[in-house]
Amino acid sequence: MIKTDCCPVCNSQSMSVLKEHIFKFPGEYIENKDYYYKNLWILFEKILKSREDVVFESVLCASCGFIFTNPRFSENEIKIKYTAVSELLPSTTSLNTLNGRAVNTSGKKINDLINRTRNLIRQRFDDHTINARINRTNNLITNFLNYSSQNKPKILDYGGASGYTLVPFVDSFECGVLDYVKLDMSPGVKYLGKDLDDLKDTDKFDVIILLHVLEHVVNPVKLIKDICRYLDEDGMIYVEVPFGCFDEWKYLTTPLIHINFFSEQSLFKCFDLCGLNVIYINTSISLFSGCVSIIGTKHRIEDSKHIKKCLSTQEQMSKIRYLLLFLPRFLLMKLKSITK
Repeated sequence: MIKTDCCPVCNSQSMSVLKEHIFKFPGEYIENKDYYYKNLWILFEKILKSREDVVFESVLCASCGFIFTNPRFSENEIKIKYTAVSELLPSTTSLNTLNGRAVNTSGKKINDLINRTRNLIRQRFDDHTINARINRTNNLITNFLNYSSQNKPKILDYGGASGYTLVPFVDSFECGVLDYVKLDMSPGVKYLGKDLDDLKDTDKFDVIILLHVLEHVVNPVKLIKDICRYLDEDGMIYVEVPFGCFDEWKYLTTPLIHINFFSEQSLFKCFDLCGLNVIYINTSISLFSGCVSIIGTKHRIEDSKHIKKCLSTQEQMSKIRYLLLFLPRFLLMKLKSITK
């Protein structure tokens, strides 16, 4: 890990520390512990190779509004993480677990009822979140994609797990997934490999989507640039990330899952630095979560009624309406904390 003195997005040195987080070695690896426990174990045993306490900071860039954890992992350390996940967690490769949504069901008997209640709430939350994500992706791509060729358009889901998001497109698109962990693919979806290195230089896609990927990567701008090499000149790229700038950076359960916390401002900056033209940006709020969505193209669309002024990080950190909408999630987090 490296302590950085500049923003990973815009390279500005105008930064401030929002909060310090101290993490302790969780104990020996235990199979029936939850996903967060296991990620902490991977951090100390596989990456740090130490059991000493480690401090991470949540840092805000004053220039582009990007919030990130510091120190930063190297690309190799992130690969170590995913290798460990695939090797150590073979029985937990379900969609919800890989998204960090597993919960501990191995608590003492006195907590069984609370755990079962929490699990039920979490499962309902997962189902709602996944269905909302599928519907949102389907609607946005259908509304924005301008495709005139007689050939079947191609869509790539980078980090797409089992390809569940692509199910609505299998009849009208050639659907492919890149993901470091190989899962059983949804019907009509093809697994293309682990990463961009598994694609051919001539491969081009009409639509590329990254759903809840950028919050995990060391260099989000570089990843977008690399991916856009495979985007057709008339294609579109759709990115969705958690609404992390609001309060997620305050409550880190492990620094190894989410390392970036976006706002509309910082996500827009990523697209701008990649030379993409933003044709849509929006923040969606649901009962327990929120996300920031953005669509970009390689060419400029002069007349787009969907473009609006993006909200700054400071605006999105302080809006009282977000606080009210996130109240149910806050209560759920409190319920989780008292059962640890």
